[in-house]
Amino acid sequence: MRGHGLEMRSVKAMGPDRRIAPHSLAGQVLLGEWLEERHGWAPAGTGQFTVAVFGHHEVPPEHAQIASLYEHEELLRTSGCERPCVAADADRAARRVR
Repeated sequence: MRGHGLEMRSVKAMGPDRRIAPHSLAGQVLLGEWLEERHGWAPAGTGQFTVAVFGHHEVPPEHAQIASLYEHEELLRTSGCERPCVAADADRAARRVR
């Protein structure tokens, strides 16, 4: 991820709270934010698409898992990067991967 412009603290730096944000759940939440912020989707319309990101582990997340992650947003993004950075980081990474 870092090689594609998506900075993230190390697992060690995140400590035990890291388990609140497994890659599948973090990916689902960040994709939903990106669809909302970058493409104007309504929050209620993203879930049916973003669940596929989490669902690659075959079980969709529970509402409590998503709510808990939003209580620990520092696990989703680099310090000093508020939600608008999500779209910018995703766009930057997408351009580099192409």
